[in-house]
Amino acid sequence: MRATTAYVIAAGLLAGKALGQEVEEDPFNNKDWHMEQMIKKAPNDWEVMWEVFSIPFADAAKLKREQKDPGKIYLELVKRTHTGKAVLEEFVILTGTIGKKVKGDSIEELIYPTEFEPPELPNKVQRVPSDPKVASFLTTPAMPTSFDTKKLGTSLEVDFAKKETPEVIQIVINFERVEFLGLSIWGQGKATTQMPEFAVQGNKKEVLLKSGQPVMIGTMSPPKNRPEKNKERRVWFSFATATPSGK
Repeated sequence: MRATTAYVIAAGLLAGKALGQEVEEDPFNNKDWHMEQMIKKAPNDWEVMWEVFSIPFADAAKLKREQKDPGKIYLELVKRTHTGKAVLEEFVILTGTIGKKVKGDSIEELIYPTEFEPPELPNKVQRVPSDPKVASFLTTPAMPTSFDTKKLGTSLEVDFAKKETPEVIQIVINFERVEFLGLSIWGQGKATTQMPEFAVQGNKKEVLLKSGQPVMIGTMSPPKNRPEKNKERRVWFSFATATPSGK
């Protein structure tokens, strides 16, 4: 009797599949379902720490040749900051929620001229002097007529895109640094004008960050000529580290 009942049940299941009726899968035995539930329960608020270290060009090349692991490069750079062999150039922390963008700025605005009126004699001069020296003395210099504004400093934007696993998030990080280098001279005589020069550096990358594990985003190199600053060329290593907010 038991054998007959088992046969009937088995036959019914086979008949159901034959008729296109799939047997419902138990979600508790589904690894993907379990992972999805764990991701849903994982923290939605995260903190991203942005660090930029600088060392001389030669030291940077040597360090990268000797060490391939970005995590160990990070630890070595942190160690060198304590001995003065590396400099922590930037340090920013942004906290955000999965699915949102967060931006932090540390900037100042510089207003500068972009267009000029050429030198000319004043309108009230009745007669143009025949002596060039006198005419030059009366001529007004080049005058700015149009201006623009440049934001100087650093800007960091983090897009907390999604949770990949309970301990890994996907972000898009965008860092920009704008530096004023100085003024360059254009023209001559009373047509002489001064125009600002800027240097723009940055990193933009989509990356997966595991909780507590620094990830190297890339490198940057300041311009060769930096007035009134150390002329030694340096390489900047940038790292991002994510941790659940509040931990």
